[in-house]
Amino acid sequence: MYKYRTSNKYLVYSHEKKQIEQVKKNVIKNQVKYYKFLHPDWVQFAKDIEIGYIAPYLSKNQKILEIGSGEGYAANVLQNKYGLDVTASDLEPRYPQYTEVLKVDGQSTAFQDKQYDVIISFHVLEHIEDIDMALEEFKRLLKDDGIMYHIVPSRFNMFLTTIEQPLAYIRSIYLYLNGYYVSKYQPFKNKNILRFIKSFFTTINPLNIFWGAGHGVYNRLDCFRFWSIPYWSSIFHKNNLEVIEVHKSNFSNSMHKMFPFKFIKLRKFIAKIGGGSANLFIIRKKD
Repeated sequence: MYKYRTSNKYLVYSHEKKQIEQVKKNVIKNQVKYYKFLHPDWVQFAKDIEIGYIAPYLSKNQKILEIGSGEGYAANVLQNKYGLDVTASDLEPRYPQYTEVLKVDGQSTAFQDKQYDVIISFHVLEHIEDIDMALEEFKRLLKDDGIMYHIVPSRFNMFLTTIEQPLAYIRSIYLYLNGYYVSKYQPFKNKNILRFIKSFFTTINPLNIFWGAGHGVYNRLDCFRFWSIPYWSSIFHKNNLEVIEVHKSNFSNSMHKMFPFKFIKLRKFIAKIGGGSANLFIIRKKD
C-alpha cells in the first residue's frame, strides 16, 4: 500500500504507486499556483543552488539525515537527482510534501546512536533556540567518522535585506491594494477595505518598515553582530566540533521579494566581491 500525506490531517492511500505519484504532482502543482504571485519558484531556484554546494560531497553509500526539511524539497532533489539515501525531518513538517518528512525535534530525536554518515541542514541552525543541545544531539546521531554540512545565512545578506526592506514593504502594500491578503501562504482576493486595513496592521509592523524584523531566533541587530564566520566557528568549537572547511556562497539571494529572477548577473557579482547570501560549514567531531 502506497500513501501520500497532503496535509497534517489527510493521507491518500493507493495500491498503485503511479496513482499516488499523480496525486502528489497535482497537489504540489496547485499549491504552487497559490503563492506563485509572491514567490514565483524563487525559493526552489535558490535552494537548488545551495543543494549544488553540498551534493558533490555526498555519495550513494552514505546514510544521510536532513534537519529542518520543511516540505522535503531538498531531500527530494538529493534522492531523485543524485540517488542519495536521505531521511527528511522537521519539527513542524510543511505540506504538501515532495517526499516524506518525519516529525522530529532536532534537539531531542528518538533515533539510535551513531546511525548516520552525514547530517545536513539548509538555513536551520539560526532557527534553533538551544543550539548547544541540538549540536549535542547531532553528534550523538553521527558516526564517529561522520561529517556535517550546515548552510547558514551570512551577515552581508542581512545587510542587503535591510537596505531593500522599504521596497519589500512597498511591494506588500501594492499586493494588498490589489486585493491580496496572505495567510500561511494562502492568498485570497480581499475586497473589504476594513479587512484590508486590519490585515495590513496585523501582518506588517509599521515600525519595521525601515529596519525589518530579524530572522530565526535572532533580532535584526544580533544578525549583524553574530552572523559571521568567526561566530559560527566559535559555536561549533565550543561544542567540540572541528570546522574542516568553510565555503562562501557564490550567489546573492537579495532582492527576491521585489525582483525574482531579475539581476542574476548582478547577484553573482555581489557574491563575488564578498556579498554571498550564505556560508557552508563542513564540520566533524573532534577526536
